[in-house]
Amino acid sequence: MLGNLFTRDFLEEGVTRTAAWKALDGAAFDAAKAELAALFARFPVTGTPNEAETEDRLIYPITDMLGWMRAVKGRIGPDNRQIPDAFLFLNEEDRRKADGEKNPSDRVRHADLVLEAKKWNVPFDRRVDRDIPPMAQLLGYLTRAEVQSNRRVRWGILTDGRKWRLSFTGAKGLLTDFLEIDLAIILAVPGVERDLLSPPVDRLDDWLKIFLLFFSAAAFRKDAAGRTLHDIAFDEGRFWEERVRKSLSETIFGH
Repeated sequence: MLGNLFTRDFLEEGVTRTAAWKALDGAAFDAAKAELAALFARFPVTGTPNEAETEDRLIYPITDMLGWMRAVKGRIGPDNRQIPDAFLFLNEEDRRKADGEKNPSDRVRHADLVLEAKKWNVPFDRRVDRDIPPMAQLLGYLTRAEVQSNRRVRWGILTDGRKWRLSFTGAKGLLTDFLEIDLAIILAVPGVERDLLSPPVDRLDDWLKIFLLFFSAAAFRKDAAGRTLHDIAFDEGRFWEERVRKSLSETIFGH
């Protein structure tokens, strides 16, 4: 896991107390894990698949599995370069409205999330093929989408099928405040090597659960109290930060 969008203490402990975590029971989790493992098993992880192949065989099947309505490609700016790979929708009605727009740039008004897809194993934070870094590209799309959708679209996903990065325009630092999960490492996909940042083997299922929860369409839907899972994570994260500060101060002054 990389990024500072949510506090690590909340992701490692606080989230386990949420209703969403408890609802992802053994059977549902096992089925999702098996489906993801099957997708990666059929994908040439040790080869050089291009962007279109990565989208069709890995990225879009995963977004479908996460409950998103089918992505609709379209333009959100007058420049042809300002074209995100997809818009994602929480419900079919909004997707139909987007499909009905004559001007592709108007589709963003009905979307819930912007998705930028890259070919397998692309670095996110440095230039690729003389283009701007993929992260900068996503943030450009996301900034325009927020304005054109009257702040309806504030979230975006950047992915190469392996790494999934969730960004939010309301974050303090857009270049550092994101949530990134290496799905191939978490699934222990053959041919993908672990590194020093890889989570302990006994925590892989926990981080897979984090991915299934925070990147799913359900995470963006409001509960009875009017909060999404991300809202809960932001609110509870402050509690966990305060808990850590208090513990540190007691330790320092106590010794």
